[in-house]
Amino acid sequence: NLDMRRYKNLELFVHAEDLKDVLRSDVDPQAKFFIRFGSDATDNYYEYETSLKYTAQNAISPLDIWPVENQVNLAIQEFVNAKMKRDELERDGAPGVEFDKRFNYTEFGDDNKNIYVKGRPSLGNVTTIMLGVRNTDPTSGPNKNFYKAGPKDLVLWVNEIRLSEIENKGSYAGNASLNFNLGDFAMVNANAAY
Repeated sequence: NLDMRRYKNLELFVHAEDLKDVLRSDVDPQAKFFIRFGSDATDNYYEYETSLKYTAQNAISPLDIWPVENQVNLAIQEFVNAKMKRDELERDGAPGVEFDKRFNYTEFGDDNKNIYVKGRPSLGNVTTIMLGVRNTDPTSGPNKNFYKAGPKDLVLWVNEIRLSEIENKGSYAGNASLNFNLGDFAMVNANAAY
């Protein structure tokens, strides 16, 4: 169980290589990296998705191997905003917005990156994290000819998944304990914590 509420950012690095064109080093808008986390991977989750920038197989520079376009540095608050927006639209009766359907948070501000919410995920109780690549090319799929342009063959590395900038807020805590004896009648013990 992971409590992500005390952190401000989710960070990680992603590297991708196109095995069909080993010298390719551009952004592929149809190869989508995603990280999904929540209480399960199918019904209650948050998801971040972004297009991948490929690295040429002969790259030697660290910034070519781990391109800035593939770095994830995402404010945890964006997931909260997405869920609040979805809940607000659902309460207002917006068409197609339901808790059990995947909701695309369109106010994130980047067409190449998306945040999704499905079900009732909680940042305070994350038990599942899923990483993957999604091929959004409409010519790919199980009923398509394998030799069409749609299928992709790539290598993906993910490094240093971490939460950063913990929120340390000062506060007070206290413990109290009381024990007393009522003669031969009873012994009373009381504990309290705040």
